[in-house]
This record gives sequence, structure tokens and C-alpha cells, in this order.
Amino acid sequence: MTYGENKKIFMSLCDEYAPNNEFFTEDEDIQIKISLLYAPAYEELSTYRTTPKLKEVQVSKKEPAGYEKISMPDCKKIKSISCLDSSGNDGKGTYKILGNKILLSNSEDYTYIIEYV
Repeated sequence: MTYGENKKIFMSLCDEYAPNNEFFTEDEDIQIKISLLYAPAYEELSTYRTTPKLKEVQVSKKEPAGYEKISMPDCKKIKSISCLDSSGNDGKGTYKILGNKILLSNSEDYTYIIEYV
């Protein structure tokens, strides 16, 4: 749904809802106020990146075991984190997400694959 379509739906609600109504109010006051209602939400939605990206991080075993901190590039959401051992099989690595930082376990040699948008 576009911004214009959404405004038309809202205007039809203002003018007593009729799904096929082509004649909406021309009241400038309502037109200005409706922009204040919808524009911020559509601005924020337009900044979302929907293309999934991958980041691969190699972590080497260290004694004593702990976590390595990595920074994520500007992203809206981390979709998944997978862990592979040195043989390419699923690993049992652990991680913690803290804001835009991720702590990755360095108890073994692991490759973490982070999918984000």
C-alpha cells in the first residue's frame, strides 16, 4: 500500500466510509493533519533495508575460553547466527547479542555466519 492509497482510505473514513468513493474532502486543514499522521511512519519504513546480508567471522580457540566482541555494520535486525566447526559441521558455539555488538564464544575454532538485514 502506498502513502497516497493510505491517505485515500483515511479520507474515506473521514467522509463516512464508502469503498468506491472517488470524492474525498478537499479540506486543507485535514490534508495537513493527515500528513503529520502518516509521513513519519512512511519515512521510517523507507529506511529499512530488506536485502539479507551475510557476515562471516572466524574465531580461534583461546585459553581460558571466553567471548570475542565484534561490531555489526548498521543493521535493523539480526535474522540468524550459525556456527560451523573446523570440519564444516554444525558447531556448538554460543553467542550473546548486546546492542550492535555480538559476543562470540572462542572455546573452539569456529566460523560464525551472521545473517542480517
